[in-house]
Amino acid sequence: MKRFLNFKNDYFYGIFFVSLTVLLFFLPVVLGFQSLFEAYPVIYNSKNFVPPQIKPPWVNDGGTYVRSTVPATLLTVETIKSGHLPLWSPYDGAGENLMLLDSGLYNPLRLLYFLIFDNIRAFDWAIILRFIIAGFGMFLYLKQMEFSRRGALFGGIAYMFSGYFFTFISYWFLDIEATLPYVLFGLEKYLHAGDRKIKFIFLVGVFIGLLTVVGQPQSVILHGILFGSYFFARVLSEKDYRTEFLRHTRNFFFMFFVAGMVALPYIFDFLTLIPQALTLYDYGPFTAIKHGLEYASPIYLLHFFVNPSSFLEVAMGGHLFDQILRLVPYLTLTVLALVFLSFFVKQRPKFIYFYYGFSVFALLKIFGVLPVQWLGYLPILSKIGWHKLYGPLAFALCVIAAFSYD
Repeated sequence: MKRFLNFKNDYFYGIFFVSLTVLLFFLPVVLGFQSLFEAYPVIYNSKNFVPPQIKPPWVNDGGTYVRSTVPATLLTVETIKSGHLPLWSPYDGAGENLMLLDSGLYNPLRLLYFLIFDNIRAFDWAIILRFIIAGFGMFLYLKQMEFSRRGALFGGIAYMFSGYFFTFISYWFLDIEATLPYVLFGLEKYLHAGDRKIKFIFLVGVFIGLLTVVGQPQSVILHGILFGSYFFARVLSEKDYRTEFLRHTRNFFFMFFVAGMVALPYIFDFLTLIPQALTLYDYGPFTAIKHGLEYASPIYLLHFFVNPSSFLEVAMGGHLFDQILRLVPYLTLTVLALVFLSFFVKQRPKFIYFYYGFSVFALLKIFGVLPVQWLGYLPILSKIGWHKLYGPLAFALCVIAAFSYD
């Protein structure tokens, strides 16, 4: 224990400073003076403001959180504790699947957390813990990639404080982005494990399974594209890995088999919704999210990297700077500058070129450029909102920025 509780231990160093940064950043919430989930109806009525001493300085969709996620989560926990299966939520329209759509509680870690802490304050702490988990995961991954401590810590802070995490701060599907670094960390452990790969095959499979059961299929698919392309890019970029390409390919599919076993209850539940014709909404702001972002002006998209206080519909509606005095300047401006400076670094590890390529792909797809636009017409991929690529894109840019910082 003493060996772990020592700043010479990388794990302790990472978790300590990531946690300290998050707790200081959210100090008013930690102390109970503010909350992250009260409704803040700026996108519905610009004259109707919640007093600033109650709300943090970010605009988030607290209305959906209070109307749907919070009561559905509490109902799920109450139903399980009473000895019954949580099957149906009455909080959206005529009702919908309770664990699958409203609460994200197929994630066993989230379920265990709310089974233990089932009060209102627990929801604020769930969001705070998500930031810590995401930042520490990025720290672990970058340390595994032989970054310095400071460089890995910078990457962790940059990722957990990226605009994407703040834009959708009250949504449980961000647990997917928080899990992504652990998937890649496990993959790197697998690649460096020599003949002892089997336990890391299972580890990666479990992490992919946990990412899947968070409950946002479109984000899972896009993160699967990142993981699959990263896996084969890493295998093909190193001679030692290339010589065992078939073995790595077999292990790749076995990882997904393990993930499928972990996520099997969620998958069965999700498949029951397909005959009921559940699909993406195709009207109003949802249409703008699904299709409009691919053709939006760059100024509307910049808020994902610069301004964490602008909710998506506000930016899409052309009101990006209505709340200029509420902007929260932080690390993402530095990330963009460091990504630019990375082009002038002469020696780059091979995996950095992958993140350059993925970032270019993501931006081309989001902007609807022809070389990659055809992907959006493929089966299944035509049904997802490609704006969710901003999560993997933020990850890629933060890795590049951490490399440049290092």
